[in-house]
Amino acid sequence: ILYTSDLLKDSDGIALLRQASVEGVAHHQASSGLMGTTTTTRPIPPVIASVSMSYRSAEGYHLHAGSLLLIADGIANPNNLGMVLRTADAAGVEGVIIIEKSASPFHKNCVRAARGAVGRIPLLRCDDPGIYLCSLVNTDFNVLGATSSARKELYDLELRTPLAFVVGNESDGMSIPVRDLCTDLVRIPMAPGQSSLNVGVATGILLYE
Repeated sequence: ILYTSDLLKDSDGIALLRQASVEGVAHHQASSGLMGTTTTTRPIPPVIASVSMSYRSAEGYHLHAGSLLLIADGIANPNNLGMVLRTADAAGVEGVIIIEKSASPFHKNCVRAARGAVGRIPLLRCDDPGIYLCSLVNTDFNVLGATSSARKELYDLELRTPLAFVVGNESDGMSIPVRDLCTDLVRIPMAPGQSSLNVGVATGILLYE
């Protein structure tokens, strides 16, 4: 933990440092100038911490007949991923599977945009999307990939759990191997003039339906 003298003006800040001492967590006071070179956040915060984070494998996560999952396939922008996580949390999703090449869910922009969803909703990594998606399909999951090129519209389908929605990269959509493993492809109907939606908005429409 790195902190400035401003933290000592707050009783919660003093309590934090006491707890750090009890827990054996290293904590050091720094000048505002040093803090400003350590983080790009402005205004300069009175306290920052370096935290080692990891998330568990999707393969070992328990699922059931009522499960609703969201699969993020290559969402590269951490702000977008944060919006997706916030929406999934609000919609009651059981877990979010983050496929390789996606932004880190622990990126500061993602954490900020997620508004508390990081740390509350289960975040699961997927080391082999092909094997994992096959396992979902083999256990009677509906794996629905969202793409503007799909022939079926979202509102024409009768959705049932267990269900996993797949949302893809902001510019390229789902990767071809993931797309090929979906049990169906759906699109969100749009008026003429737009061909796609922001991935966070699209995720909200899908999950609330």
